[in-house]
Amino acid sequence: MTAFFMVDPLVSWYSPHPIIGHATEEGLGMWVSIDGSIDCQLQPLIFPMRPPTGPFEIDELRRKSREDPRTTTQYRAYANTLLTLKILVQNRGEANKMGVVFAARTFIQCFPEDADKVMFTYLGTPDHCRLDESTGVMRCGPAHDPFTNRPRLCINNFNGHEIRGDASLPSAVLDAEQGIFMLGPGDFAILHIQFRLGDGTVFRRELEALTFTDNLFLPIASDMHLSLAEDRTKMKNLAQQINVDFETEICAGRLPWEGLYAAICHDEVSEHYIDFCGLEPQEGRRAFVTNHFGEEQAERWERIRETMITRN
Repeated sequence: MTAFFMVDPLVSWYSPHPIIGHATEEGLGMWVSIDGSIDCQLQPLIFPMRPPTGPFEIDELRRKSREDPRTTTQYRAYANTLLTLKILVQNRGEANKMGVVFAARTFIQCFPEDADKVMFTYLGTPDHCRLDESTGVMRCGPAHDPFTNRPRLCINNFNGHEIRGDASLPSAVLDAEQGIFMLGPGDFAILHIQFRLGDGTVFRRELEALTFTDNLFLPIASDMHLSLAEDRTKMKNLAQQINVDFETEICAGRLPWEGLYAAICHDEVSEHYIDFCGLEPQEGRRAFVTNHFGEEQAERWERIRETMITRN
């Protein structure tokens, strides 16, 4: 796990991917980390989920956004609103049991007093967020991408094999767009999921977004016999039905009946972003990059930042 989460420091004492939440239950385990931008800014919708291959890829995405100005405006596509979390999930249970993960039904739960800060609305309707009126708790699922019409999530790694773009997916993946996949005994996968928090005006940094976040829930249908995986078509149909059932439960204000909850450890979050304490935002960003990634990387970040400002 440490090889894929980079929990060991690169420079100083900081971990590039600190574990800010974890949960285990009945042989299933989940570890949650941060995997956003190098300078801790929330990501704009206009940026791709996977790292861009170069500035021209960003230019192409900007061109598409200009061709659809109505959607770009409604979704505030250039605003810093997306919190990127990296989630490792593993089946460490019985030899004949498997679990099925439903990543598109993941949600983060925000503190009741912060519901108005994290709600993002367009055309008067909440996007991906649901408010539990009885408790005041806001639950935010993966952000919806209006340009691709799919949730902002991807399966980046399965059992140590990196999945790149259109690379052939493992047979265990039943629906890549919805993030539905099987986990047999010993299997693990790494997900990247983006959650839209706010509209880019009240806050723009990962630290601020995480401050409002209480916990993360990942739905997993567990206790399935491994023999079900032998008929992939039947398994896929079953998984699609469970996916619909989970969505029905969430829309009705009820919680899915199976899955893992991980409380966000705010002490870990505060320690990871301590460079921002008492500094102006720009000074904090520079200090963070320097202390976490080294002076050479900080100078490179400065050059890229200046280039991006010039291009805009």
